[in-house]
Amino acid sequence: MLRWLLAPLVVAYVAYEGLAAVVQAFGGSLALRPVFLELAYVMGLLMVAFAVVFLISRRTAARAGSTVASDLLGQARGPERYREDVAIRQLLEGDRPPPMAGNALRLKIAVFVSGHTHAPAMSDLGRADGRRTVIVNTGCWLRQLQPVDARLGAPPVFVPTFVNSHVRIRSSQDEVTVELWDHPKPAERRLSWIERAAIIGRTPHQPPVAAEPRLVARHVVARGARELP
Repeated sequence: MLRWLLAPLVVAYVAYEGLAAVVQAFGGSLALRPVFLELAYVMGLLMVAFAVVFLISRRTAARAGSTVASDLLGQARGPERYREDVAIRQLLEGDRPPPMAGNALRLKIAVFVSGHTHAPAMSDLGRADGRRTVIVNTGCWLRQLQPVDARLGAPPVFVPTFVNSHVRIRSSQDEVTVELWDHPKPAERRLSWIERAAIIGRTPHQPPVAAEPRLVARHVVARGARELP
């Protein structure tokens, strides 16, 4: 909207100044400057009114959407919203086999690896009998659009990034080592000027093309008498 409103006015004013300079060189004059000043004043009022309406309507819509979402989630899922990591922890705490394990007996799992569209993560679960299990999420291995908070309450700007992460597991006689690795990869996307202005100073840096894999997190689980990797 700013581009379509201001660009013609700026072009017209530049053309006017150039024409005024040419006319003045021949001893004449142009008297359109007050017209441009009035147009700029009207444009300024329109932009201020638009900004006020935008901020008020955005806050109202966000409040209404949050209330509706909370009510619907509460009715559909009960008082606590379903989360993948919580479900995995509950499964492991009860020593229940994973969904794809069929009718297998209870497993003393030392490492539980899952892949999902969420961000990669690693956590440690302590059992009642002293055993520990590492829960690691490898991510989605795809190009994502991650939101970056904009300034002045504007909507977030979605910046591309690649999620190229993987898990490395090494087992020895005494312990199991679990590592979460990320292989940075640039995901260029040309942002518009208003998007760049909205997140100025907050724009994430894209990794170089030849970036090497880097270690994100590492856990070591001591092998107990009843643990299986």
